[in-house]
Amino acid sequence: MTATAGTYRIGVISDTHGFLHPKVFEIFKGVDMICHGGDVGNDGILIELETIAPVRAVSGNVDFPPDPQRRPLDQRLETPAGRIGMVHGHLPAASAFDPPTLVAHFHDFDPDTIIHGHTHVPLLGDCEGVRLFNPGPAGRASGRQPPTVGLITAAGSAPAKFEHVRLD
Repeated sequence: MTATAGTYRIGVISDTHGFLHPKVFEIFKGVDMICHGGDVGNDGILIELETIAPVRAVSGNVDFPPDPQRRPLDQRLETPAGRIGMVHGHLPAASAFDPPTLVAHFHDFDPDTIIHGHTHVPLLGDCEGVRLFNPGPAGRASGRQPPTVGLITAAGSAPAKFEHVRLD
């Protein structure tokens, strides 16, 4: 946890597709970590995000080939906000369109939360006792969905708080 504030904040972003919205810098100011749920589109995005906070990322279907060092296919994170599994959701064995496969993919980790992207739809849900969090698409607006990011805030022993923030 951040010693001065007593909280731990995670900025959650996905589906940037090579474009980093300028409002991300303001919204993520002061976060302790950034999780990118894939479809980065250009690794320069991760370098820009690292000017805000340490970044953990996964590869999506537009990020080929996966980079085991910078953006593997999945991540397992121990954080003050709980155990977080992260995967883009484009693979049949961990599909964002089939929440039980997301949970099953991390059966050996027992996460509290799974962060994913791919659907371009913000989601805060539950499957088999695991919180599912899709921040929505942070790239250019597609007409269907305005660009969004997410925030996870943990404070003491209270349950983590999840929110979506529009970028427009």
